Amino acid sequence: NVFFGGSLSQIREHHAPWLLATVWTLQGHFPLAIDLLTKVLETSPRDVRLWHALGRAWSISGQRHLLPSLCENLETLPQGHIFSLLLQIDDRIHYHETEGLGERIDRLIEMAPALPRARLLRIEYLYQSKATVTEYLAACREALRLLPNHQGIRNQIAAVEQALAQRVRNG
Repeated sequence: NVFFGGSLSQIREHHAPWLLATVWTLQGHFPLAIDLLTKVLETSPRDVRLWHALGRAWSISGQRHLLPSLCENLETLPQGHIFSLLLQIDDRIHYHETEGLGERIDRLIEMAPALPRARLLRIEYLYQSKATVTEYLAACREALRLLPNHQGIRNQIAAVEQALAQRVRNG
């Protein structure tokens, strides 16, 4: 469950558009998401979540060339350096560009140790970079500490452990 505190107007003017734009991005309705986020940012130019969501929409829709200037703008906002790095990592993961990404993810986790998304990105990075099973399982278990009810991570751990057990049985 997601709870957003604040007044009804804050929910209507900030949280709801952010969530709607995120859904539209995930559904591939990029022009709608980008248009909505751009409009909301006109009245809320210091909202890092909105900037990050706009960057994700640009990245996923193939407009990566717009990210450097967005990241520069993000860096000037409170906690913007965290969201800027998160956006850069999200973009590289999306396009399977894993070279040197491990260090960036480590830096993000160091900067924001309670940020669950950073742990999920580490899992995806390790999967894409074909890390060892031990490293992958350790990352899954570490993420599970922050997200104890995340069924996807639990399923990943169970699948890997089952495959390992099958390998041992088969010799």
